[in-house]
Amino acid sequence: MTKPEIWYRYIDVAYSTGYDEYTDRSTGSIIEVELREYEVLRRTPKGAWINASPFRSTTSVRGIADEKFVLLSARKRFAHPTKDEAMTSFIARKRAQIRIYEARVKRAKEALLRAEEITRTFAVGVGIEPGTFGLISLAKSAST
Repeated sequence: MTKPEIWYRYIDVAYSTGYDEYTDRSTGSIIEVELREYEVLRRTPKGAWINASPFRSTTSVRGIADEKFVLLSARKRFAHPTKDEAMTSFIARKRAQIRIYEARVKRAKEALLRAEEITRTFAVGVGIEPGTFGLISLAKSAST
């Protein structure tokens, strides 16, 4: 019997470091980078069908096949034939994730500044303390 071909993907997983029963709070988490292995079910000239089931069975919990096609010519692949390629892909995914979330934080900060600016503008002469969300109160008082 021949050994099955295996493709690889690295993922990051957060594990809890525990729970403090006195403060009812989590004590935090640690991040681990883990290697996932996927058996190649069949190859085509353009790619490979892999078993994407986390349990290495041919069917998922739902009872249907968890097959995933990985296109060889794709710039972004779900899994890779070597661990080195899989790690390079993981690093690229994490860099992209950082860029995306930094852009989201920047936008959220800009929106917050704009909201505070609007609050200060409407608060002048109305008796609403700047920095609070007095716009709702202002709208209610204007409608009555």
